[in-house]
Amino acid sequence: MNFHQQYLWSLKMISKFRMKKFLYTVFYIINFITGVFFISDAALGAGSDLTLKGTVIEQGCDISIDDFNKIVNLGDWSTRDMTRPGGHTEPVNFAFRLSGCAASGVTLTFTGHADPADSGLLALSDESSATGVAVEIMNAAHRRQPLNEKAQRVTVDDEGNAVLSFTARYLSVGGNATPGSADADSEFTLTYD
Repeated sequence: MNFHQQYLWSLKMISKFRMKKFLYTVFYIINFITGVFFISDAALGAGSDLTLKGTVIEQGCDISIDDFNKIVNLGDWSTRDMTRPGGHTEPVNFAFRLSGCAASGVTLTFTGHADPADSGLLALSDESSATGVAVEIMNAAHRRQPLNEKAQRVTVDDEGNAVLSFTARYLSVGGNATPGSADADSEFTLTYD
């Protein structure tokens, strides 16, 4: 028996007296609610205001589907490569490909949990078991791209395309790297001009 059938069956079971009482009660409740709405509507007055807010923005760029939720595999490395502070692994290239850009240029800013020893580096995630290591992101010229700072502006070509190229590598922050998983997460923000 579905809800509608059960409801009708329940109503049939109510005696005529109860049914009349039930209907009067429903009638009074509906009248009361309607009266409240009329009172509320009257209380607003005829001079109510309507405010509409929004922003008109220039269309940004489309990011390649291959670059959504991008995973950059930094590889497996020996702690021997990071026995001294500043010791590092080989950099791994990665890029973000943009298309359909209406802007003339674009910059990118990486954000994430900064390493306590060096705020320009990306700290390993809490789930990582390696210690004494952080991730260094570098621009196309292999210069450090600190977290929370805009990267160098990239010009959008005549067809509305742009490629933002970077590299990343592990960097020893204390010279005493210990082995284990070494994962880090970052978000990025694109700014158009």
